[in-house]
Amino acid sequence: MRPWSFVYVLFFLLAGSSPLLAQQPSAPELYPVERDGKHGYIDCSGRIAIPLDYDGADRFGEGLAPVKRGGKYGFVDTGGKLVIAAQFSEVAGFSEGLAAVRDAEKWGYADRSGKLAIEAQFDSAGPFYEGLAVVERAGKAGYLDKDGKLVTAIEYDLAAHFSNGMGKIAVDKKYGYVDASGHIVIPPQFFFADFFSEELAEVIENHELHYIDKTGKTVLNFGAFDASNHFVVLGLVLTDPMFSEGLAAIPQGDKWGFVDHSGKFVIKPQYLTIGHFSDGLAAVCVIKKKGQESVGVWGYVDKTGKMVIPPQFKSAGWFKGCLADVETEDKNAYVDRSGKVVWFAPKPPESKH
Repeated sequence: MRPWSFVYVLFFLLAGSSPLLAQQPSAPELYPVERDGKHGYIDCSGRIAIPLDYDGADRFGEGLAPVKRGGKYGFVDTGGKLVIAAQFSEVAGFSEGLAAVRDAEKWGYADRSGKLAIEAQFDSAGPFYEGLAVVERAGKAGYLDKDGKLVTAIEYDLAAHFSNGMGKIAVDKKYGYVDASGHIVIPPQFFFADFFSEELAEVIENHELHYIDKTGKTVLNFGAFDASNHFVVLGLVLTDPMFSEGLAAIPQGDKWGFVDHSGKFVIKPQYLTIGHFSDGLAAVCVIKKKGQESVGVWGYVDKTGKMVIPPQFKSAGWFKGCLADVETEDKNAYVDRSGKVVWFAPKPPESKH
């Protein structure tokens, strides 16, 4: 596979992992869990707060969470009440007062009463950010406002949600940005481009890794980027290399560290790959020996670079409030900020066939 194809596919598959998409903590903080095929929610202590009575459950957003029952999706509140009946074929969480929902074959948007506020008419529909959402028809993407009006024609190869007043687009496998009125302000020209965060966006152009401002001007230049190394490219995609809580993930050779807004490394490059900072902690991956093999294991560092939760996990998600989701060899779990496992569910055995 050619390097640009590798980035192009993975980047948009994983774009939903952005910190800008992460659920913001609410009171009470509740987290979806599953055991023996049934789903519910726990609180920060690992106590079951909403019984495992559902066939599916996703994260809370704006006080409501998607749940599945009888093959259909509805929404529960933090008290566990089913406030929107299970009636949709598929849903996404609430964002800015609306939730993307699929009714039969098409996607639209429902309000907090469960009523369709924007009729189902799209092949796919993303969450609202800064008043706009990505929608798709016939393999092309554009932006929709909360009145159901298109800000741009549905003409881009790909599009990703707005942040800092800028929306990312792709045309002919090159990335650029539009503003909230739909005008192209930074033409598609980049091999890779991430979301704007803290007024900057990371891009790759002419085999160099840059941070640009909202005019497209290079503010920080980290030099040559080896796009032929699939492991480095995969690391770029998985790290969400944007500024978050004042720091950004940057590769140096085949290792990753964190820089501040001046471009200075405040946590030196030493990790196989890393996640962005969220609630003061970032997941980092190091290499450890396991028998005759070398494997990647994950832990968490604070913003000084101190390892506050030792590397021990097969994978590690972001802290969103009090808990983070992790994976061990045989369990899916949540850990608190001390690294204590407060909830786990055994993984089903792998098929031998």
